[in-house]
Amino acid sequence: GNLWVTDYTGKIDKLNADGSGFTTTYSGKFAEASDDITFDRQGDMFVTDTDGSPWKPTGEIALFDPQGQNPKTFMGGLASPNGISFTPDYEHLWVSEYTGQREDYLTLGKGGTSVGEAQVGMHGSPGIGKFDSNMVDSAGNVYQCLNEDGEVLVWNEHGELQETIKIKQNLGAPEFGGTNLAIKPGTKTAYLVVGGQAGGFVYTFPTLAK
Repeated sequence: GNLWVTDYTGKIDKLNADGSGFTTTYSGKFAEASDDITFDRQGDMFVTDTDGSPWKPTGEIALFDPQGQNPKTFMGGLASPNGISFTPDYEHLWVSEYTGQREDYLTLGKGGTSVGEAQVGMHGSPGIGKFDSNMVDSAGNVYQCLNEDGEVLVWNEHGELQETIKIKQNLGAPEFGGTNLAIKPGTKTAYLVVGGQAGGFVYTFPTLAK
């Protein structure tokens, strides 16, 4: 029931479920540009460090223990990795590269603490948009936020585009900053954090699966 917080100041923080007990569990180079986080079944934490670009791929994924400590490099050489989500069987990770505009498919090695195989699963052409956070539903569909483009792309595990969710532009000013989303467990309701010139909002939309 803990809440974990990543930020761009090189820290990993933890809070209790009620918001009390704010504690910094790690501070250092493995979290200098920490962005998104996901957990395996043992509680180990996989954190994206959104450094680098396609011309200088220095971004990495860091692996922390369940206490948010003792990090090590899980994978490097990425173009500002951002979104990171497990497949329903916890044997693979979908990782988005923020400026690389591609969705990577990582197969975990034995023990789940290394990369057994890596490949690019999907590419995007969002123009000025960037591949921000992602999420996976129980059917394995991948929901990819396009920051600055106002859309969420939905692919199945074979890379076939299933849906394009467009953020409604009905507030009198552009709202193209769709960055983070979550699916309420056991439901087909997604919650999308959106920002822009009209302010910050949380939007909802139906997903293809729970």
